[in-house]
Amino acid sequence: MVVGAALGGLADGMGDAFFTSKARAIGHALFWGVNFGVFVATMVYLGTQTPKVRALEEPLAKWGPLICVVVGAILIMFDLSRHVFLDLGLAGEEAAMYNDEGGLSPVGQIGVAGTWVGLVFVASGIACFANLPNKLAKGWETLSQGSQV
Repeated sequence: MVVGAALGGLADGMGDAFFTSKARAIGHALFWGVNFGVFVATMVYLGTQTPKVRALEEPLAKWGPLICVVVGAILIMFDLSRHVFLDLGLAGEEAAMYNDEGGLSPVGQIGVAGTWVGLVFVASGIACFANLPNKLAKGWETLSQGSQV
């Protein structure tokens, strides 16, 4: 995700001479496939490990991390799919990212917001599954006790 954002910024700086519509289409398709594969692998892992790792949790706490990752992945894939549909000619100008004035269109705004919210959901789901908040709290407690000795 971060690499894609960085490359997108690089592409904007280099102009259309370097990044043709065909190169953009290939990049969108590759990026879509990589994200889809990573999300599916993550969801399969969480889905198979949740009954083992989070067996003693209440249902919402047990399955919440997986639900967060699924919702986040859907939100992220929405905008990536929009790019691919536009590249393939399967969506009209109403699905364009930018309006005629060069600002974000309503669809572009939804895509950007959905991507960022999706990223927060995916990261939160993975962090909760890994019990990261408790691990960080225990680490902080250990560090703060060690400095008082």
